[in-house]
Amino acid sequence: SYQIVAAEDNGTTTTRITVRPRLPAAVLLPLNTWVDRLTVIGVEQPPIADFNHSGTFAFNSIIGGYIYRGAAHPDLNGSYLFADNARGTVYQMTGIGSLAPTVRRLCTFPQYPTFDASGYRGLSGFGFDHQGELLICRMQENAGATNQATGQIWKLIRDGGTVIGSPIPSDLAATGAFATDGDGHLILPLQPAPGLIPYGVNSPLWSDNAVKSRWIALPNPTGRSTGFDPASEQITYQPTGALAFPAGTVFVKHFELEDYPAPAHTLQMRKLETRLLVRSPDNSVYGVTYKWDDAGTRAELLSEGLDKTYQLTDPAGNVREQVWSFPSRDACLTCHNANANHVLGVNSRQLNGPYPTDGSNQLLTWSRIGMFANPPAESALPTLTRLVKVGDTTAPHADRVRSWLDANCSHCHRPGGVHAEFDARFDTPLAQQGLIDGVVTNPLGVADARVIAPASLTRSLLHLRDNSLAPGTKMPPLAKNLVDREAMAAMEAWIMSLGTTPNLPPSVLAGPDLAITLPTSATLDATVSDDALPSGTLQTAWTMASGPGTVTFSNLDAVATTASFTVSGTYVLRLTASDGALSASDELMVTVLSANPTGQILRESWTGVGGTLISQLTNLATYPMQPSSSGMLTGFEIPVNAMDNYGTRVR
Repeated sequence: SYQIVAAEDNGTTTTRITVRPRLPAAVLLPLNTWVDRLTVIGVEQPPIADFNHSGTFAFNSIIGGYIYRGAAHPDLNGSYLFADNARGTVYQMTGIGSLAPTVRRLCTFPQYPTFDASGYRGLSGFGFDHQGELLICRMQENAGATNQATGQIWKLIRDGGTVIGSPIPSDLAATGAFATDGDGHLILPLQPAPGLIPYGVNSPLWSDNAVKSRWIALPNPTGRSTGFDPASEQITYQPTGALAFPAGTVFVKHFELEDYPAPAHTLQMRKLETRLLVRSPDNSVYGVTYKWDDAGTRAELLSEGLDKTYQLTDPAGNVREQVWSFPSRDACLTCHNANANHVLGVNSRQLNGPYPTDGSNQLLTWSRIGMFANPPAESALPTLTRLVKVGDTTAPHADRVRSWLDANCSHCHRPGGVHAEFDARFDTPLAQQGLIDGVVTNPLGVADARVIAPASLTRSLLHLRDNSLAPGTKMPPLAKNLVDREAMAAMEAWIMSLGTTPNLPPSVLAGPDLAITLPTSATLDATVSDDALPSGTLQTAWTMASGPGTVTFSNLDAVATTASFTVSGTYVLRLTASDGALSASDELMVTVLSANPTGQILRESWTGVGGTLISQLTNLATYPMQPSSSGMLTGFEIPVNAMDNYGTRVR
């Protein structure tokens, strides 16, 4: 008889499996040592395909399947079908007998009704029905509703829908994204097609020191020459979280590296790749990558990911090599995942900054040219959250690092994301992010490890992982071949400044809502407290978040002050407090009645009410501070059916 002996190499994740005849009981083998193969049954065969966690497909856990022999999908006949357990994606492998079999993604399981902590989708095994058609087993959702059967058997069917932009052009010139000459060749330098709108971000994602250019194009299905159709061509704005983009929106990103080749050693940008991301009708996305040739004149569609080594020269003539990782379409969806709403970096906190061409505010520009269906109020732009560059030395270290984490990590490190205990989103208050003294899932052998251990780089796994290029340790795990040294310097300075007591944001209470009659001023008496960290200083400031007129504060930096108003209506005032590293704010509503209120009644309305109960109005997050509309009535008669799903308060 024979037995399998498996041993693990100390300090690595490589497992060696050997097969040998079963030895008599009297034969003792030393523990924790390799057992060499003595005899193998049959003929040894190498694997038909070899994958790792950071390669083209970045598999996490492969589920073996079967050779397809069914009749429903003739194009799959003879292919080996298998899956990735973590992503819930099914793959087809062809050319099994060749030295280089081809793998392509077929489909991905939908998410569970509620997010698992890791985004796990439950794909666990394969089988066949009586007609030879493939069956796929999905496990019951962990901690899901017991009356909802999410553990099911699935079958493959062909999607009858259409894909925007299909078939995908094999050459970047054929996409129409950039201008071409009479022979169909790209005009260099690249000239974006009409409709491609340039944009920038406040905190760029680290891409191995690449210089990036970005554009967005909204759909134009009717071929109009001006304006946008609100139903199908505009973006739905919100100040936090993700924006909602219409189907057919295209995002374009172009990557280059700085090069100073001999003999002149003058700057020449080395073109690497141009990526397109397309929003689909089902609210998902697909991405494609066009790789530029060495001459920098033509870019061809990549069918799968690859790594390429470039030789680059610095201004002094020193030559170095840099590996660049081109992502596969599956790798694109690792970051552009459904939990992050697929589109990364194009949100209010990233766009609330200078426009690339003239320095004007991007949110203001997009609003004025009609890209938003519900644009933010221009008066509110100064109060909206904005990220900062990690190298901005005028900003607090906490804001710099948290902005960098939002750009580089938050698409996975958020509720419903990967197995981790911290939330990298900037919108989440620092005290709730689980960063400082945050617990870790895998300590990597570090004693008393934390996400961030105040004043200790060795115990801070965030720094250890982000400062590493080692497979299995480095973060992010994909497309990273260089460490972001500027970010690490800011992170190190922040960690070491924290000391043994974590700094918490100030506590701010703006006070109760008020009602006044013109020309009376509103007396504001807020409460602000802080933990005196990091430097013991505390700054406060009042601003108007919204309102029909202008507000003048007698002392906008004082907690207790007065505010005067130009016209009647509903105003929202915001008090913000900052300790130099962290900030917090609170709001109150001031209802301003006209100077002669006789015969006038204030009417306020809120949309989004789901029924006819008063509690369904008062339970809204916007009630009573932020009515959708307000106005004065002249009698006890109010409009009816003025809008959909609304509630009204009259006073």
